[in-house]
This record gives sequence, C-alpha cells and structure tokens, in this order.
Amino acid sequence: MKTKLSILLIILFTMNWMYLSESKSRWGGNNPLVEFVINPNIIGFKSFRNQTSFVAQIIEASGDWFNKASSRLTFKFSDIANGNPASYEQIICDGSQRTDTPQGEVLFFPNKGVDTDCSGSSCVYIWSCNGNIAHADVELNNTEFSWSYLGNDGDVKNIKTEALKAFGYLAGLGHCQTGEGISDCNLREGTDPNTSSVMHKFPQLGKKETISADDINGIQSIYGIVNLPFPKEGKYALTYKDLDAIQEIIQLVNQTGLGTDAARQSSGKFFQSLTDYNYRKTSKTLREQYDEFIDLARNQSSEFSKIELEAQKRFLTQGIYQAVMMKEDVQRGYLQLDQGFLDYTIQKHLELRNYTIDLLEGK
Repeated sequence: MKTKLSILLIILFTMNWMYLSESKSRWGGNNPLVEFVINPNIIGFKSFRNQTSFVAQIIEASGDWFNKASSRLTFKFSDIANGNPASYEQIICDGSQRTDTPQGEVLFFPNKGVDTDCSGSSCVYIWSCNGNIAHADVELNNTEFSWSYLGNDGDVKNIKTEALKAFGYLAGLGHCQTGEGISDCNLREGTDPNTSSVMHKFPQLGKKETISADDINGIQSIYGIVNLPFPKEGKYALTYKDLDAIQEIIQLVNQTGLGTDAARQSSGKFFQSLTDYNYRKTSKTLREQYDEFIDLARNQSSEFSKIELEAQKRFLTQGIYQAVMMKEDVQRGYLQLDQGFLDYTIQKHLELRNYTIDLLEGK
C-alpha cells in the first residue's frame, strides 16, 4: 500500500528561510550521507570550461555545509549525469522498503520545460516518506536568469550562492511564508529570522553569500554537531578531497550498519580486547605504540613522493575523524579508553597532517 508522499515546490527567488521546512522532514540516520549528481548542461553555456567551473562551484557549496557548519549531514558528489531528466518517480513508502537508495539521492538539472511553474531562479523538489526525505531534485532556471561562477557580478546570479541555498533547503531548513513579516514568522516558527543568513535573504543579482551563524545553528538543530578540529579557513582547512576521504568512512559505516548504538558498543569491546592483546604481545602501552607509529611516519615523510604524501594526508584526515567518533563512544560509555589519549592522538595527527601539507607545497 502506498503512503501519500509530501512533495514540496520551493521557489527560492520569492522565499525567506527558517530552520525547519513545513514538512518537518529530514534525511534519516545518525550521520546521513546524501549523494547527488549534476547534469553538466545546467547553465546552458557552450564553453566546456564554464560548465566545469559551474559544476565545481556546486560541489564546493555542498562541502561548505559540512565543513563550515560542522553538521552530521553531508552531501557527496556522485557523478556527472548528462542525460538525466528530473525524476518524478513514484517512491513507495512502506516502512524500510523504498524504491530509492537507502540514503536518497539529489539531482541538479536544467529547466527544459519540465516544470513551467518554476519561475524563480531555482526550485527544490522534495519527496518524503513518513518524516524522512527519500529523494530530491534541484531545478536551476537557465531560461529566465543568467549565472556567474565568479565572485560578485552586478548583472547575473552567483551559482555558488544559489547552490548553498538549495543544499540548505535539501537539508530541511525552512522559510517564512512569502510576504510574511519577521514578527509573524517568529510567532509561527518560534525562531527569529536573521537577515545575515544565507537561507533568509532573497537571492540578489551579483551577490556572493556565505553560511552564517544562523544557518549553522539551524542545520545543527536538525542533525547535531560533529566536533572536527580542522581549521575553517587557510591552507590546513578541509578541501573537498579531504571531505571525500571522510565521506568514504561515513558511507562504509552507514552501509554496514556500524553506526548504530549496538554496533558501536560492540566495536568498543572489540577495540578494548585488541588493545589488551597487543599489550600482552609487546609489553608496550597504547601510547607507546602510537608514538612509535607517529615518529616513524614523520621521519619518513620527507622522502615521500607527491602521490605518497597525498595518500598520507587522506589517511591522517580519516584517522582524525575516526578518533573524534571514538571520543563520542567514550563519552557515551561504549568504549573504555582514556579520552586524554584520544585528544593526544588527534593533536599529533593534526600536526603530522599540517607537516604533510607543507611538504606537498614543495612538490
């Protein structure tokens, strides 16, 4: 039996934004990872160079919501989809069985007469099943609007700003009603719209927006926080390659069910058994074994090739993320391990990662 789906048409050009959408839907799971594909013809430029730059801006916008907002929700670029139209398939809501992928999928596509009602700069379509978002599409209006992938341009819209807004709504962030004042919206939603929020402002010509504290509070209120220690700006900040490395771990955990409370408790017991076994075999504490590893890695790094350094940076980034997850398990009582030791390993991993980045600059 099919359950009625909530299908939302959101015209970004005419809306203000708030924390939760009217559907109150979200992506499911403790650490939801949502894949998206992009039709490279979204903008309509003939230049392949321009298309490549526009795609890069959309991907960068998806990473900003994880990196800058420290949200547990992450959007993962999956593929280029040249011929993909909008997918208005009927998704069956019958408990755990759905016709879409387990975490859902998002498609960015051009408007080619699919939906003549999309008169704004872009439109977001969301299909939800019993409170969980199952699928979504983003339609970019390249008929009535012109676009730029550069910085501020007074004549056209900025593609990254539009993508930031689209990913915000895809996350479940909501909006005030069209024409609704701040006081009315505040009474209805219970939050105060912040005019500096990228999700609140009307899209403006030539305006390049960034994620604000209000946006961060909004997405964290829905999905929670992952306290990663990476700097938000500068050469040591996460790149999209680094985010891809973290997403590889998240995807593996989600697909294998290792992210559930029961699985994390079981992993904690296994790790403790492994630690005890290693101590009996080596007579070395976990701290001593770790120090040997980190010293060896640092001493060898200067001799590594660029490819080896890139691989080490990826490995260290994943290690930091996993250590942060282990700290959570300690705090929840799933893992019996000194939190001070985990803080120490995170700091040492960060130092080696920074050193690796410095070495890469010289390659």
